[in-house]
Amino acid sequence: MSAETIAAIEARIAELEARSAVAELVYAYAEAIRLRDPDACRALFMPDAWFEVRHIDPRDPAVDTLVRRTEGVEGIVGSGITATGPNMWPMIHGVRVEVDGDNARASSVLAAAMFPQGRQIIGEYRDEFRRTADGWRFTSRTFRIIGDSTGAYAAEAGC
Repeated sequence: MSAETIAAIEARIAELEARSAVAELVYAYAEAIRLRDPDACRALFMPDAWFEVRHIDPRDPAVDTLVRRTEGVEGIVGSGITATGPNMWPMIHGVRVEVDGDNARASSVLAAAMFPQGRQIIGEYRDEFRRTADGWRFTSRTFRIIGDSTGAYAAEAGC
């Protein structure tokens, strides 16, 4: 095998490993929320990361309303994991990852069961990541809420 072929194989393996590590981060966040584990959640984000919640309307792609933006890992952990709020069980589907060197982007679909309310929130995440010496970390998360399981769109459902 030529040196070029070996280098090409190594590059493909490195990209597959990066894509897998980023996808695992998406799933690890869902688990941290499910288990209400602030330390596990904190370990997934860069210190200066941000998190946005937005309402989108699938009937009109131009409707994309910022609901809340939280800056910094401590704010993200504090707003995402509470002992008194609803217990959210996020179920992640369709994770797609694009890697560009030490940066990556991902999108995924979410259906989250909310207990004790007994409804589901439907939406998608759009994420950005950076590779660090300790592995990949979120630099940003945007949770775009479409609506809930009753069929109401986000703004109408009060999600």
